[in-house]
Amino acid sequence: MEITQGNLGEIFTGLKAMFLEALDKVVLPEDVQRLVQEITSVTSSEQYPTALMLGDLERVLDEVAYTNIATFLQTVPNVDFARAFAIKRAAIEDDQIGMYKTAIQRLAQLAATHPHRQVPFLFVSSNGTAAGGNGGGFLTNWIDATTFFSNTHAWPGGQAWDNLDALPLTTTNFGTVCRNLRQRVGPGGMNLSLRPKLLIVGPANEVNAKQILERQFIGGGNSNIYYNYVALVVWNEITDLSWFVVDDSDVKPVAIQNRTGPDWMAQDSLEDDSNFNRVEFRCQVGRSYGEAIVCPWVNQAVNWNEDSTTTTAA
Repeated sequence: MEITQGNLGEIFTGLKAMFLEALDKVVLPEDVQRLVQEITSVTSSEQYPTALMLGDLERVLDEVAYTNIATFLQTVPNVDFARAFAIKRAAIEDDQIGMYKTAIQRLAQLAATHPHRQVPFLFVSSNGTAAGGNGGGFLTNWIDATTFFSNTHAWPGGQAWDNLDALPLTTTNFGTVCRNLRQRVGPGGMNLSLRPKLLIVGPANEVNAKQILERQFIGGGNSNIYYNYVALVVWNEITDLSWFVVDDSDVKPVAIQNRTGPDWMAQDSLEDDSNFNRVEFRCQVGRSYGEAIVCPWVNQAVNWNEDSTTTTAA
């Protein structure tokens, strides 16, 4: 095929259509979707008024008490992600453009799911590329200057709270961690009415988790009080013995803010001198977004390894 501006434009229009069609067919991971609130971002970063997410209606006596939303304001920046590739001029001239179809469909899948595939890395430390850091909730600081999962959190006004334990996953310890989540209090000391809904583990804890949640009878026929008590989520990204109990029923712990994309871009103009004698034509798939744990109080995290000292949160 002789390459002209007309047929080159048609080819890249077709490739973009192929990309967009593949995007429409992407199914986002359900286990992560349960944890995520998605918003549209229109600036380089978004702010989350933590103080406004907490508390309840109050009885009006003389006048309504106002919440200072500037208190505990969490800022989450947007980050750009992209993958560039090249289509050989010879592939177009030889009518072999179809060979790129599978790769483009795969890129669409990767671009659509990229924020969701990074969510586990907000919880656990790894080499992931989470928009906002890869230290995980055990190492990355929240807005109160302590890590997202910590024994030393404090609300404005000084009320202490604790969302970190160090316990192996056993039936008794699962009950303890669930109770610690239920006992969570807000800035005024009022119980936040949290309910355990998810148990998140890695492969190393999967068998223990299933024994706790999926056996209807234990101990020679006794009813298992934790049978189907919460939903089980297994993340391959958790490579140690860490585990989490989460309430996702009301406020979602993670925010994904979508700025742009996923987008398809291509250098497909022969009128561009740099393209006229080019042996390949460059394409790029990209998107811009930010993500973070914005509600760490709905999580009870357990940072356990074989050398851990067993502790129980107050």
